[in-house]
Amino acid sequence: MKKMLQLVKRNRIAILTFVFFMFTTTSAFASGSFTDAPKFVTGGVELIKQITNWLYGVIPVTAIAKFGYHSWSRSNADEEGEVQHHKKKMKNVVIWAPIALASSTLINLVLKYMT
Repeated sequence: MKKMLQLVKRNRIAILTFVFFMFTTTSAFASGSFTDAPKFVTGGVELIKQITNWLYGVIPVTAIAKFGYHSWSRSNADEEGEVQHHKKKMKNVVIWAPIALASSTLINLVLKYMT
């Protein structure tokens, strides 16, 4: 098991590249576009676009509010364990908010590619 994990760690770029090309080539050979699709498909695509555009506003506001809350809670904490807890949560916000925005952007890019 340990050797398998080391093998995956060393070859993760190759694995990710393979998966990426596997999914992109499948959609590249598909005939037509969403303009030929039934109304519920095009409506679903528009719904996903609207949701991801809405997330562009919600994610930063939520991240700022959560970061501010944990910063305030950290300054009011009495015990070292509480301080470390809020410090960890602030770090998580700084890491995961851009990842959430990037994933929303990737969804929009895929939808624009397919239309």
